[in-house]
Amino acid sequence: AAEGGAKVVVVGPPCAGKTTFIKQFLKPRGVETAEEVVGLAPGAEEARGEGLRERAVRLLKRLAGGGYVPRDRVEKELAGIRDAELLKAFDELPRGFVEYLRKRYGGWSLYLFYLQPEVEEEREAVEDLLKIAKRVGVEFRWLGLRYVPPGVAAMLKERGGGYVEEQLKLYRRVLGEFGAAGGRLAMLARLGRSVAEKTGESLLERFAEAAEEFAKVLLPLLPGGVAAGAVLGVASYLLAGGGEWSGWIRLLADWSRLDSRLRDLAAAHIALSLGLDRDRVREVLDGLAAAGERLKALESEFSSLLGEVKRLALEVAALKYGVTVYFLHDAERRRLYVNFYVKDRPYLESREPSGLAAVPLVESGRFGELAAEALRRLEEEGAVVLVGPKGVGKSTLAAYVVWRALREGRAYGVVKVAGGVGTEAVLRALAEEAGAELIALYDPSPTEVYYDPDYVKLTEARQVGETLKELGALAAVERRVKVLAVLPSDLYDAVLKKAEKSASKLLEKMLEVDLRDVKFLADVIYEYSKCRETQRGEAERPAEKIAEFNGGYTLVAKYAGLWLRDNRCKVESVERAVEEAKSQPKLFLAHYIWQVLLRGNGDLIRKVAVPLLLHARFGPVPIGVTYITKAVKNGVWRFLKPEELEGASLESLREDELEPVAKWLAQQHEDLIEEALRDLAGLNGEETKKPYEKALGDLIKALDWARDEVLKESAETLAELGVPEEDRGLGTGLLAFVVRRLAAVFKSGEIRSCWRRATFIAGFALAGFPVFPKREWLLEDCAEALGDALKPCAVDDYLTIDGEMPWLLIYMAQLMPIRELNILSPFADTKTIDDARKTAEGLLARWRRGDITPPETIYALGLAALAAGAEVDVDTADLLLYVTPFAVQQVAHLTAVLTVLETLRSLGEKAPHRYVSLLAAASELEMLDQETSRYIYVALQQFKNSLTEAERRWLLVEAVRAYSNLLRKHFIHIMGRWEEAVADMCELYNKVRGHSVAATLESGLSAQRLFNTVAGAHVLAVALESNVLAPLVQDRCGLGDLEKEAEAVTSMLDEAADHPEELIKIMENDENFAEWVTVRDVTSNAGKVVEVLRSEFMHVLARYKLSHAVDEKGELDAGKLEEAAKEFEKAAEINRRLKLWRNYLAGYDFALRARALATKSWGELLERAKGFQELWKEAEKHLVPTAVYLVAAASILDEYLVYLAAYGDRVKAEELLKKAAVVAGPRPRGLCGYSACA
Repeated sequence: AAEGGAKVVVVGPPCAGKTTFIKQFLKPRGVETAEEVVGLAPGAEEARGEGLRERAVRLLKRLAGGGYVPRDRVEKELAGIRDAELLKAFDELPRGFVEYLRKRYGGWSLYLFYLQPEVEEEREAVEDLLKIAKRVGVEFRWLGLRYVPPGVAAMLKERGGGYVEEQLKLYRRVLGEFGAAGGRLAMLARLGRSVAEKTGESLLERFAEAAEEFAKVLLPLLPGGVAAGAVLGVASYLLAGGGEWSGWIRLLADWSRLDSRLRDLAAAHIALSLGLDRDRVREVLDGLAAAGERLKALESEFSSLLGEVKRLALEVAALKYGVTVYFLHDAERRRLYVNFYVKDRPYLESREPSGLAAVPLVESGRFGELAAEALRRLEEEGAVVLVGPKGVGKSTLAAYVVWRALREGRAYGVVKVAGGVGTEAVLRALAEEAGAELIALYDPSPTEVYYDPDYVKLTEARQVGETLKELGALAAVERRVKVLAVLPSDLYDAVLKKAEKSASKLLEKMLEVDLRDVKFLADVIYEYSKCRETQRGEAERPAEKIAEFNGGYTLVAKYAGLWLRDNRCKVESVERAVEEAKSQPKLFLAHYIWQVLLRGNGDLIRKVAVPLLLHARFGPVPIGVTYITKAVKNGVWRFLKPEELEGASLESLREDELEPVAKWLAQQHEDLIEEALRDLAGLNGEETKKPYEKALGDLIKALDWARDEVLKESAETLAELGVPEEDRGLGTGLLAFVVRRLAAVFKSGEIRSCWRRATFIAGFALAGFPVFPKREWLLEDCAEALGDALKPCAVDDYLTIDGEMPWLLIYMAQLMPIRELNILSPFADTKTIDDARKTAEGLLARWRRGDITPPETIYALGLAALAAGAEVDVDTADLLLYVTPFAVQQVAHLTAVLTVLETLRSLGEKAPHRYVSLLAAASELEMLDQETSRYIYVALQQFKNSLTEAERRWLLVEAVRAYSNLLRKHFIHIMGRWEEAVADMCELYNKVRGHSVAATLESGLSAQRLFNTVAGAHVLAVALESNVLAPLVQDRCGLGDLEKEAEAVTSMLDEAADHPEELIKIMENDENFAEWVTVRDVTSNAGKVVEVLRSEFMHVLARYKLSHAVDEKGELDAGKLEEAAKEFEKAAEINRRLKLWRNYLAGYDFALRARALATKSWGELLERAKGFQELWKEAEKHLVPTAVYLVAAASILDEYLVYLAAYGDRVKAEELLKKAAVVAGPRPRGLCGYSACA
């Protein structure tokens, strides 16, 4: 470069000697130079003129997902810089830094300078330094690259080993504290972003506010001219660390004692994590360290802000474990219970036909006594179980008790427990995090609990019993968690019969919620009635009768009050209804539905009979659906036909008389109300209608008439569409009835323009998500990509309720495989399909840059489903199917996979190669059900001709992958078809090889040799993992010795991984190979695709070697065990570079196991087992709240605990168990991840 007169940018790790190199070697030769620390973009934090709050939010968003460029793509991204491939020495580079290099140094040459640990010059000094560093626990590594900072080596010469060791201890402490704070900050940012996408809760904004306030406090202590962005970054670290202010003062004192060279190095690490400039970060830390005694004056402000951040950190910790923690302000703002809130006093929100109304909570009488008793038991006994009949007010009492406990300082926060295995472990971990008392609130009240007595006895009782067992075990030992459980009487009895010891102990703490107190019930009636002209005493007459009910008396009192208000405070009619109910709460509530909601009007019930059936069967109904399914009377009662609704607007369909009913049907009501409605509709069996028939015969007749009409119409429709007779029940009939009418309405001009919004919502419904994101939840670039799909539109009246997803829509999405019942079909005209294609192209362009988010993939799924509802050309089918594999692996529930595959089948007929790729992607999922697995298998067979006749060689490889996954991951679901599946797989594999007669004579890399290798890896994986299938695979696929075959595959994959530049050339010259790479990775990163496959195959092969590590005598072979261990380590290192942390940990876990098996003595075993301690530290660093990761981490923890027990370190083992409770607890059942099935 110097000889050619080029400009040179010298890059390297921080403090690597770049400046000295330039001065000594380049400047004297007249070379124009620049110097950069790899990963740090100078001045990035001052790039915009925002205020501190905006900068704080931007900082957190960058931490949440600023993005990195993997080393295999660096050369391509920096094509305008000569020798940019030298940057592959680093695992990955921050995207912002890569973009900075591209803009700043286009046309320059790049030179990477650093001192390698194996350097020959000054070898003795370097070795001495590295020994000291290892002893202290310091490793000099930057973005994965190991190096030696010359300045630190010089310290050894200048000051000696003792000085260096002391300095490195200080350095480790400083960097350790800041590193821990940075980890907490990054976790908060990542989870904050995730939570915003799911719930809209802006955790990032709340932290940014605290960081802004503390930065303002710090600025007066610092010299003028310091960068405000760097002050903000350091303030964020100090708050995120969670420690006391005195601890930070001590750490800043340590900072001032650090050698200047180590301060530079530490500042660089902190700056890298924050995305800031190193010198500016150091200026801030130097300034704070110099403030000395003045720092003490900040303790009050810091403590106040830290309190808010700790609450935030606890919320983040809870979210990491999949639960939510609530505080006093949450309980007072409807977040704990949606109908409970506090202004000047507690209120209940009442859902009434006229809308929502606020009613003061009755705190007097028996209710107040029970609340006081529950609080006393929580305080003294640590647990209480509220038990009572349905509708008695247990949940209201629980909400009030929690609010009192939080307000009075008896608890710091409350966790609403969902139940399931691991509950105890999660709560213990949160108590440890909080350092304060929490309430675990368990209130399992799904409506289904009350619908089917057998469901209570067999299903829910078992699940609830499991949770109570864990809560009981927790209450027995963890006083920092108080347990408040809420159970209906029948569920309590069912659980008690089969309760295990810890659950029984908890159930003994039962507090019966008996609110049959006449004065209390009269007060409830009075408050809900708002009849202030009526004497309270008049409400006591119906209250006396209600107190004699066999349950639900509080709920009945509420609705008696509402009835009284509707009836202009005339008590007589309410008393009569109470009398006629004959102590049956559901009968009274049915009377309320008939007399108050429906006005006892025979015509009105006919109009809304179908909406009532829909609500009874599927839950809340969108207002628009109520109007399009209403009945009309033209001489006789009938329903509006679909063709009559074409072009109709919602306003043209509205009726004043129906409006209160439509609003009521759009809400979820109390369990007894919902159950009464199901009884009336006959959904709980014909027998359940009998108690209502005498008094409510007209209501039941109208519902029966509507059901018969729906079944008659839908039977014809479904028969024409080829739906089997056994699938034409009421549920499917109702859905078809609605979808046909929606199709007609969606043809109108007003709603047709909402196709993007409809597609977005339908995509989430198809994937089984009960929520879809709103604009304010998303990062700006994602929101911009989704565009109009995020804007509420006229279609929302039919598909959503107050911007939320109703379950009715998720059920309707299950009909989308039938084109005529695809709710998006009405939008699928030529122009809309063309627009959908352009939208997909825009999303794809973003994804190819690495900017891919789950909401976008689900939107793309909706676009494909839209196209599936129309006749489209091959190119459109090709494009829209291409984007779907990224979505199928994001589905909310695995049962949704089959619906997705069936819906997109029509596109698959046009573009079978894309559909086979979709099948392969679906087969990758860990726990498919039998129906989905068999569908994939049958579909592969049905597309067999397309596979074998296609010119796309990569398609054969993808089909082999799909078969391999079925035989490895889902073999139990295709039992009885193993031989057939192996034969099909091998036939395709042999066709892959059949393309390669010439390739077998080639040397080096080529597309065909790579295809052979990839297909061979998939085929071999089946044989290596199954002794049963191995002979079949060897015979049908023509394989020889498995280990030799595997060595050939490994050798080829190694060669490909070592030459990523060759892979790029092959992509440029072979369209087939290029297309395969884009199928496997949307960014077209061939190196990454090969590395992922290489690590997976290495792990499979290592597992095979481990299970066959015996000699001819049948004894363990130490040499073979070591060979397996090395294979595991190689796979693990690849996964570390790829940031696949679960696989990385699993690989090292198996390597340690293999070496432990090879030991010959107890002492040697203990020495080898020390590795589990280091591995556990790694697991803690990367802990994420996914079930498969926790299984891998739990395996490592098990082994570390065994090591501690063997070593006799009981104290450390007990401390570890407490600290790692969420991992040490019971494991999710049925999981068999990358390492869990050893």
